[in-house]
Amino acid sequence: MVDERADIAWAMETIDALAAIDDDDARAALVACLDAEPAVAAAASRALTAGGPPSVPICRAALADPSRAPWAALALGDIGTGEAIDALRGAATRAVVETRAAIAVALYRAGDRDHARWTTWLAVEPDDGVAALIADVLGRAPRGSLAADAVAALLARASSSSPSWLRAIAGWAAAAHDRDAGVAVALELLDDPVLGAMLATCVVHRGGPLLPLVDGVETDVRLDLTAALLPAIVAGGGGG
Repeated sequence: MVDERADIAWAMETIDALAAIDDDDARAALVACLDAEPAVAAAASRALTAGGPPSVPICRAALADPSRAPWAALALGDIGTGEAIDALRGAATRAVVETRAAIAVALYRAGDRDHARWTTWLAVEPDDGVAALIADVLGRAPRGSLAADAVAALLARASSSSPSWLRAIAGWAAAAHDRDAGVAVALELLDDPVLGAMLATCVVHRGGPLLPLVDGVETDVRLDLTAALLPAIVAGGGGG
């Protein structure tokens, strides 16, 4: 344990030193740390973010490496330039699932509010966890800003063929833009105690037109699977 702590401390000192050097070799060394122990990888990602736009090309290249791509994606999201967003968009549907989840977080953090792109991604996303992140993003769009196909895609994910949490988050998101359709989904979910608790947890944390329906329904933050994956979104306030 002592040796492990010493190794982490040494790695952190190395990252601090590399962050002070503005050249491609230093940035490459930081990228090499993105597959390290999480605390070290996070520090390297922050250092790349602090490097600003010059870090974008090497982080874009790192998106092709599944072991480094999630932290590279988060650095790109926090840099947030047009080039960084384009890099994330380009990898969004081709990457492995862990990277796609990180890209969803990163794009939201970067301020990507191209809801048509998010909708297209939702329609083709095979992983339920990533789909839940996308639904959460779409639910926070200003009311009336989603096209009918986006609401339809959310309602499809809220169907009985989806896992419980995806149904809850997609139902909340659909209601944020089409109250009547969302209420119909919510009433179905509330008939089941587990699904109802998931929906209530989602709605209470995010707000929106379903709040009166879930008044008095027990909530449990541990049921909010998107909060665990995407706290930046949950902290962003309610939709609708």
